[in-house]
Amino acid sequence: MSEENKQYKEFLKSLGSSTEPMSVSSRPDTRQNPSAGKATVESPPQKTFARPPAIPPAQTGKVKNASFGSHRFSYDGSALELFLLWFKTIFLTILTFGIYSFWGKTQIRKYLVGHLLLDGERFEYTGTGKELGYGFLKGLLIIALIGVPYFFIIGHKDISAIETIILIGLICAYVFVRYMSRYTATRYRLSRGTWRGIRGTLSGSAKKYAWLSLWHQFLNVITLGVMIPRSDVNLRRYIIQHSFIGNIPVKFADNKHSLMRTHLITALIAIPTLFLSRFWYRAALYRYLVRNTSIANVKLNTQVTGSDLLRFFSINFLIILFTLGLGSPLVRHRTMNFMTRHITLEGSFDDVTFMQAAQSKTTWGEGMVDVLNDASEGFL
Repeated sequence: MSEENKQYKEFLKSLGSSTEPMSVSSRPDTRQNPSAGKATVESPPQKTFARPPAIPPAQTGKVKNASFGSHRFSYDGSALELFLLWFKTIFLTILTFGIYSFWGKTQIRKYLVGHLLLDGERFEYTGTGKELGYGFLKGLLIIALIGVPYFFIIGHKDISAIETIILIGLICAYVFVRYMSRYTATRYRLSRGTWRGIRGTLSGSAKKYAWLSLWHQFLNVITLGVMIPRSDVNLRRYIIQHSFIGNIPVKFADNKHSLMRTHLITALIAIPTLFLSRFWYRAALYRYLVRNTSIANVKLNTQVTGSDLLRFFSINFLIILFTLGLGSPLVRHRTMNFMTRHITLEGSFDDVTFMQAAQSKTTWGEGMVDVLNDASEGFL
């Protein structure tokens, strides 16, 4: 056998021994850097993170060199396209007596998330209308278990002491479940969003978050609102510190802040300013949360101000008011543009290896949010 044939066989053998399956894909942006985003497969990293979500063997994979490049978000959606999609959802929802609303809501989310980009790479929403429908039914059942006894008791002319205790327990259960649903809804939405095939996850306990929420609400009441900054930070810290991008945990620095001073000043002048001063507190809280959040070597940053929020929400209010609600798609379009303009990334993921995370199967919290029409938490 010639020396050339021996070298050729050795080359083929080396290729066969180095090929391993990989289930996570990477889509490089070759317009800026032909070598960016190349996927390599190695053994799982030895470094572990606090309570990462379980990862089935069939879903593991690694993506290296997921560089953020210019570190800028962008949104290229169209207000007209979003309005037509929203109008279609309303029309078909009426024709199907509400059944299509779950699929229409999913299509709107897919449009909004699909037109969100990070350095030219699109995000993707993988949720389904079927999941929202099942979640709604589960949420409806839970509400029925609380609501039926409640309305049965208050229907009595004379309510006994025992029935009064039961009513108080049912009200507490309702509030508790409401907080739980907000957390599980956030978990569902995060797990259905992906970038370069890597999805987000939210660990932690929905029950613990609900107890934490009740405790801080109690503190806010007995301190006449003085402890609001502490409550706002603690509740959002719990969510941030239990969030993951793939297997990489999101970190929160929790540095010293002047939120209490801003809160007290804006609260004291709230009535004379028709509560418009509170936009400056909301902006300070937003800056603090964003600037202290990081993913591996990448830190988030924002320069949003109280006047930015005041102008943004004032225009949104006027749009809803003068269009009698028909301008809600334009409001969501403006929200996506506002978010992408005011959040930047500093750092690089070049030295970070991602592993795919297991997808959350929880949908009842999202369904409960639909049942309660609760839009106070989460996004989209």
